[in-house]
Amino acid sequence: MIITSPCTGICKLDDATGWCLGCGRSGDEIAGWGMLPANLRDGVWAQIPERLQTLGVACRRLAWTTKDILCFVAESLQKGDGTWVMGVVGAVAEFTPQSGAGVEVSVEGDEIIAHTKNGAIRMLIDDDVRALTFDTADPDTPPRVVLAVKRERGRLPVAHALASLGPDTGALIPDDAGTLFDLGLGRKERGGPAFSTSLQPS
Repeated sequence: MIITSPCTGICKLDDATGWCLGCGRSGDEIAGWGMLPANLRDGVWAQIPERLQTLGVACRRLAWTTKDILCFVAESLQKGDGTWVMGVVGAVAEFTPQSGAGVEVSVEGDEIIAHTKNGAIRMLIDDDVRALTFDTADPDTPPRVVLAVKRERGRLPVAHALASLGPDTGALIPDDAGTLFDLGLGRKERGGPAFSTSLQPS
């Protein structure tokens, strides 16, 4: 049963169709979403991709629960599928597990940690994480999944100059622990991981 909301935080109704340019729902569907029976919500979810295509909107929210996202991330890392890209423009990091190259993945509650020979990654997948996708014109191109963090959780202090944050006490590879730095890009965004794959949650 799908219980998530399609809302992407962009709330503007198209004058011609009456559908929201962010989520593809009508005004009535948005207003009554919490009271709609599950089968009617499922029906709206099924119509959203076609509605957004009509509106010319390529980005849409996936109907995944937090558990779906957690399973997707863990399975993708274990299989070594795709590349994870995190950060904001000007400060980006990549994590590329390779299939058969010995990826160690552990899941504890809502935290996922993966180690490879040359690196490690930690992700917190809780109710503030949303899964989005971008439709592509080429049907043979695997969909790109983007995990975004709700704006309220991402409000971190903004630095405008390079600043030391002290020792990295939470380093995933203790032997490589050093000093953490804020690059001082003056950006308030907190980057979420993006991932390219054709995998769907089970």
